[in-house]
Amino acid sequence: MRTSSTVSSTGTSSTGTRADAALVVAGREVRLLSVGERAWRVLDARGRVWGNLDARDVNGSRRYRAKRFRAGSGGFVAVGEFWSPVDAVAALRG
Repeated sequence: MRTSSTVSSTGTSSTGTRADAALVVAGREVRLLSVGERAWRVLDARGRVWGNLDARDVNGSRRYRAKRFRAGSGGFVAVGEFWSPVDAVAALRG
């Protein structure tokens, strides 16, 4: 799957990670709202929750884990781990 992306940051935390940002993934705008030092809630343009994204360091590299929101279960289901936040968000599009 080929995705195009644009990132617009609206702030950074003291550790240099994005606090809130807007992404365009495959022509759709999504917002990343900070919910922790390395965790974001992913929302579509209408404000609907797609899922969560968190970052962690693995062997000196940053990995992004995507978790899709499942309204029926009231929780999140792991989708996978990715090398870029854009790829992780794209996986949430489902």
